[in-house]
Amino acid sequence: MTQDDRADKFDIADERVRVDLLPSHPLVEIAKVLTHGAGKYGADNWRRGLEWRRYYGAVMRHMLAWEGGEDLDPDSGLSHLACAGCNVLFLIEMARTRPDLDDRFKYKAELIGDSDVKVRYLPRSPLQTGGIAHGADPDTDS
Repeated sequence: MTQDDRADKFDIADERVRVDLLPSHPLVEIAKVLTHGAGKYGADNWRRGLEWRRYYGAVMRHMLAWEGGEDLDPDSGLSHLACAGCNVLFLIEMARTRPDLDDRFKYKAELIGDSDVKVRYLPRSPLQTGGIAHGADPDTDS
């Protein structure tokens, strides 16, 4: 079969997203994490959303366990990397669909002199309650 015998398809030229570039094995590993979660909490429970820092905390716990030499999550028996990846996907989706659950500490770096940087904490979101006062700097305010 020559190039002339094949059908024309202009999907690359029009800059469509190349989902064929995604590696399939990691996607299947993340799907295993979702399958485990569906059995525990319900298939689409995650879509209801959580405060973003809950997802971030899960990502960090899985990454720290993996960095410490533990490959598999003891609760699920699944890859810590896949569990972390799943929570990163959740965060990406929450950023798109649930900005109301954004409870990150916001800050802005400001230059002081030639090379010093001061971090100024911005007012906290309504979701953040207790602990540090709104707009407080946790390094200087108590």
